[in-house]
Amino acid sequence: QRETLFVDEINLPKLSTEIIAIPFFVTDRLESFLILGPKPKNARYLDTDLTTFDILSSQISLALENCIYWQQEKERLAREEQIRRLQAMDHFSSSMAHEIDNPIMAITGQLHLIELILKERFKDKIPQKDLEELLNHSQKTVQNLQRISKLIKAVREFSKQDKGELTIINLDEAVEFALTILEPQLKYKQINFKKDIEKNLKVKGNKIYLAEVLMNLINNSIDAVSSISPWQATIELKIYRNTKKTCIIEVADNGCGIEKELLEDIFLDFVTTKASTSGTGMGLARVRKIVQLHQGKVWAESKGQNQGARFFVELPLVD
Repeated sequence: QRETLFVDEINLPKLSTEIIAIPFFVTDRLESFLILGPKPKNARYLDTDLTTFDILSSQISLALENCIYWQQEKERLAREEQIRRLQAMDHFSSSMAHEIDNPIMAITGQLHLIELILKERFKDKIPQKDLEELLNHSQKTVQNLQRISKLIKAVREFSKQDKGELTIINLDEAVEFALTILEPQLKYKQINFKKDIEKNLKVKGNKIYLAEVLMNLINNSIDAVSSISPWQATIELKIYRNTKKTCIIEVADNGCGIEKELLEDIFLDFVTTKASTSGTGMGLARVRKIVQLHQGKVWAESKGQNQGARFFVELPLVD
């Protein structure tokens, strides 16, 4: 009723009837009580006291509502700022990738020309063994440049503004796209990465979005195993059909694990298990939203701290 009450009105007979309870509301929800004991010298509370407390209740309730509003506004502005930064980073990444890809294509072309000259002009002037060694080194260099170019093309495609349209795709496409970007990081951090992927699983989805889900989950595992010795850290990616109509994407690691009380909350906005300087709590929330867009489910399992974690995404299959 948003009114100050005497304790005897709320059935607490063991306490003095001179104890009163002042309620505080946030919108229509009872948020808390302020409990006051007897007045000095056992004086009784007067109607004027109750009126004062009702005003106090109203003012504090308003202050609580304002605090919650400004906290929500702060979070909204933080989300918008993060989106602006991500958009700026996407634009920068796309531009940088374009600038890097051009000289790579030029170097690849020059190496092919060198190979042609070696084969046509120097095949009789250089010992066969030396010629083969030179051509072998040139081909390996070209292959490495092609890998870099493939990675850059993936970054450019990922940076493009996507309309989020869903089409029938092979899940392999999203996996290959994501791993093209992630594999250099996995090797650099000396992580034992395993994959077991069932082929030809078709879903109605968006390749860029599903690749983003994979990258978020694997990056989450990379962070989880960061304190483990090189090559002892393990991340495993499995994709398999679990029913006739659904498939599972499973990402498991042997990292720091997740406390059981957090398992249901980690997919909410701004919830993170990382240090405050290294996590925004947006990655797994983004995963949840993309999976929901694809009519799927996402959840996590862990036995607790330092016992690893498993993340599951269930998606509907199409014929």
